[in-house]
Amino acid sequence: MTNKHDDCKYKRLINIGIAILIIGMLFSIEHLPFGYQIITLGFVIISIFYFLHFLIKKSKQFIDYVKLILVFLWSINGLLKTHHLLYTPIVSRLFVIFIIVWVMLELSDLGSNNKIQKLKEKSSILKWLVVICITGEMIFQIQHWQGRILLSFCGLFLTYFWLNNSKKSR
Repeated sequence: MTNKHDDCKYKRLINIGIAILIIGMLFSIEHLPFGYQIITLGFVIISIFYFLHFLIKKSKQFIDYVKLILVFLWSINGLLKTHHLLYTPIVSRLFVIFIIVWVMLELSDLGSNNKIQKLKEKSSILKWLVVICITGEMIFQIQHWQGRILLSFCGLFLTYFWLNNSKKSR
């Protein structure tokens, strides 16, 4: 049903959507025209192609469904915030709940048979979470948004676990 080419194609299209989203955010920060439209396009592209990527996946586990919900909540939350629409706090709280569930599911899988490989995978996940927190903290600082301190703390906290996890996997 699925092959490597389709999987790579969808991942590449998702990466293009992320690039479009970043360009839209830069447009918005610089108050250039069409920033919100570019951000909307980026969120829509990411959501559509992640859903298609999810559909072609042969074996789906509970964590795959959680990731799909996370992508949709992230996109909806971003669109609501970008266009200053209602229900943003509700979607934001749901998003945080699903992030906590996702992190717990990812970290709870450390007790499996292939512990070293799992530690390396968790180290990679932690590395990306660190990058997201620190990048988010910088964006929050540029935009003078609240929550910068929390993101900074989370980034430092995750950096500690990432470095400890890297030592264990060697």
